Formats: sequence, C-alpha cells, structure tokens
Amino acid sequence: MSGALGVVALLALLALGVPIGVAMGLVGLVGMTLLLGPEPALIKSSVVFFETLTRFELGVLPLFLLMAHLCFAAGASRDFFSAAASWRWPRRARKPAPLPANKRRARRPEARERTSSGASTPPRSFWRKKR
Repeated sequence: MSGALGVVALLALLALGVPIGVAMGLVGLVGMTLLLGPEPALIKSSVVFFETLTRFELGVLPLFLLMAHLCFAAGASRDFFSAAASWRWPRRARKPAPLPANKRRARRPEARERTSSGASTPPRSFWRKKR
C-alpha cells in the first residue's frame, strides 16, 4: 500500500513541475522515514547521497561532455569527421566545390526528350559516362 502511495505522490509532484530527481528523492526520503523512522532514514539517505556523488563512473560523464563542447567550439569536430570520412570513403571525401553560376552549363530544354506522361527527362546521352 505504501508503494502505491509513493507512486501517486511521485506523479503528483511531477505534475506540479518538480524536477524528477528532486521528486524521487523526496518520495524516497518520506518512504524510508515511514519504514525506518526519521533518524535512520536521514543517515541512510546521506550515505547513499555521498556514495552516489563520489562514484567514478558518474564523474566521467560531465568531463566527456565538456571535452565534446570544447572540440565543437574550436571547430575540431568538423576536422575529425572529415578525417574519418577520408579514411573510410577516400573517393567521397573530396568532393569538388560547386561551380559558380556563371560557369555552369545551361540545360537546354529543347535537348530533353518527352515521355508519354509529358514530363521532361534528360536525353540518353546524358546518362552515359564521359571519358
């Protein structure tokens, strides 16, 4: 019965806009207080709190995110991805820059063939490989 009340209390706190971690901590503290008593609940919760904060696994995550943010801010992440792409796909990595508008070949509408539906398609010579 106390578990169901805890779930209801947790959902009520979340509906009020309390952050998830704070709501879960409050519900857990109240539940331990009801089961163990006030003094053992505070001692147990403080021990669990400090054990959680001093775990090595949780300390690595913020440092990893900081490193990723610094690489992104310095522009190094673009270099990392282009280096990986050139190693993995050597021909695709160096795409030629697009030509300026005045250097592009104009497509002639009269050179296109018409299909039965009326949509225009490029001529067959367009699809052949040029040497």
